[in-house]
Amino acid sequence: MAAESLAPAKPIDPSRVELIAVGREILRGRVLDTNSHWLARELTALGGVVGRICAVDDVPVEIVQEIHAAVQHGASVICTTGGLGPTFDDRTLEAIAAAVQRPLVRHEAAYAFIADAYRRLHAQGAVAHQAMVPSREKMAWLPEGADMLPNPTGSAPGMLLRWEQRWVIAMPGPPREMQPMFHASVAPLLQTLWRGRRRVEIQLQTNVADESLLNPLFERVMTVVPGSYLKADPKGFGPEVQLVVFVSGEGESEEAAQHIVQQAREQFKRELEALGFALLTTA
Repeated sequence: MAAESLAPAKPIDPSRVELIAVGREILRGRVLDTNSHWLARELTALGGVVGRICAVDDVPVEIVQEIHAAVQHGASVICTTGGLGPTFDDRTLEAIAAAVQRPLVRHEAAYAFIADAYRRLHAQGAVAHQAMVPSREKMAWLPEGADMLPNPTGSAPGMLLRWEQRWVIAMPGPPREMQPMFHASVAPLLQTLWRGRRRVEIQLQTNVADESLLNPLFERVMTVVPGSYLKADPKGFGPEVQLVVFVSGEGESEEAAQHIVQQAREQFKRELEALGFALLTTA
């Protein structure tokens, strides 16, 4: 694909993130993609805006298409999960290399990390041998210019690549490996990248049963309190329904975001009481 065809249709948004979950097991319904759910919450708390989540097969051309789609959407951070292991269908790194038009090269630090991991696993009796067979070595081949992300709990390293004005981040599929890697290596980078953007969210329990009654209130609150966002969590209809409302605020710091949330809460409370309703609890 020619380089000029990769120009984004939208300007790059420094806070936009797109998540690509890789794995046929997700598409066949054998595995639930809990990674994207978890990452969306973590990224939002750090100040990012998750603009799209998709799942794709272990097919490089399809992974490339989704990476290019993220570029077209103006994403500045593209995160993949899955497809980093030693099996024949773990081809995410190959796909990323194709998407960014860089060759795969053996990353010596990644190779040493993998070799050490298998030495430890062999010593523990977890694997039959520690040799760096081709399927294991494959995990050390990263797109040229990429950095390795250590895996605190597994053998497959992750990958971090600065590509033009974007970051491409590849993490393992197992949540027990992905989550520690994110906290150790990815979150600190994004905190720096999104400095000056923090979000805080609270839940408000109301005694309102009809979501349609709340929408005009939400609009008024968001107008009065810039940076706030309100959304109900509908639970059906009936006299027993008591809607939960999520109130989020975005500011230059956590304290500023909390201030926005509290202002929105107080304004929403006044709007509710004017209609004869009330807030019950705050979480």
